[in-house]
Amino acid sequence: MCKEEKTIIKAKPGMMIKEVKIINEGDAIEYYSVPDVRFYANNKIEDYLKLIEVSSLSKRDKVFRYSPKTVDEKLVKKNIFKAIDMKLKDFMIFRIDPSMDYNRNIIYKEGMEPVVGMSVEWWYKRISNILPERNSRLGDIKQYYAYLGYLINYLVKVIGYDVDRAWDEVCNKSKNLGHYYDSDIDCLKDPYLGKMRPTGSNKIGEFADLANTVKIVKNNSSETGFSIVGGCYNDMSNWAPLSFVRNINSIKLGIEDATAWVVCDVNKK
Repeated sequence: MCKEEKTIIKAKPGMMIKEVKIINEGDAIEYYSVPDVRFYANNKIEDYLKLIEVSSLSKRDKVFRYSPKTVDEKLVKKNIFKAIDMKLKDFMIFRIDPSMDYNRNIIYKEGMEPVVGMSVEWWYKRISNILPERNSRLGDIKQYYAYLGYLINYLVKVIGYDVDRAWDEVCNKSKNLGHYYDSDIDCLKDPYLGKMRPTGSNKIGEFADLANTVKIVKNNSSETGFSIVGGCYNDMSNWAPLSFVRNINSIKLGIEDATAWVVCDVNKK
């Protein structure tokens, strides 16, 4: 992630902490931090966009003729079908979690520290500036269920899952799809056990960061109008699979381990 340097510098947004050292015989603690070299890469932000083709989903497809085996699977299938029936428009999402540059602008780069712990209000002031030409905004729960349908279809047709496994891992136990507390079988050898991974981790085909952080979405059924979905690095995957939805109690308070689920229009303005 980072290469060794001798210079002692203070960590800034966009940097990953490498290690902590006690210096001057215990009088002070300094952070040895260096920016990930990929931060300076010439990747465009749009390189991290992924098209979610809701229009490609069909209730007649073998993937969606599946008979749900759990309450969560039934709920997800019901909401996928709602998205199909209402002809929800195709949209784009970012394939990795958001991070920040030195000026505290929201960016998308691999190997960075995800932006977590911020309030809904904090995100609302910034999301529209990420890609204004594509109407960047907080995704809503209907789009999230459509995305889960697309992901199930993707796992079967691109990754090679059988239909039962795809539904089970998205809806019931998602430890193989992202970074959860129970994701690594040999967890004692995982340096990130109970810790957040850098952005771009745990790739499944074109997608990464499916867990690691929970995602903030709009949800009209919630009292505040917002929910968090999925699970994070300190959750058990059977308790907080990708299909898990929890309401947000306040739009002003920071939300631990949560980042925004940002969607964009397919076409530029």
